[in-house]
Amino acid sequence: MKNNKIIERRDSNNNLIAISVINQNTILFLCVDKNYRNRGIGTELLQESENLIKSNGYNNVVVGFNMKNFIFNIFVLLILSLFITPVQAIDDKKD
Repeated sequence: MKNNKIIERRDSNNNLIAISVINQNTILFLCVDKNYRNRGIGTELLQESENLIKSNGYNNVVVGFNMKNFIFNIFVLLILSLFITPVQAIDDKKD
C-alpha cells in the first residue's frame, strides 16, 4: 500500500537482514534474519519505527496487523518469508 513505510537493514553485501513495515500508527511486520539476532538490530528497528510513527503525529503505537490491509499484509509476509526468518519467540524458550 502506498501509505506503508519500510525501514530495512542490509549487510555489507546488500542482503536484506532486517525489516520493519509501518502503516500509519501500526507496525505491521518486524523481523530480523536468524543469523543477525541478538545484536540489537531488532531493538534499533523497533525504536526507529516508534519514532517515525510519533513524528507523524500519532500518540499511540500499535503492533500487529491492521485488518483494513489484511490481504496486503499476508502478501508482504509471504514475500518476506522467502528472504528472512521471522522472529520466533516460542522457539527461543528453553524448557
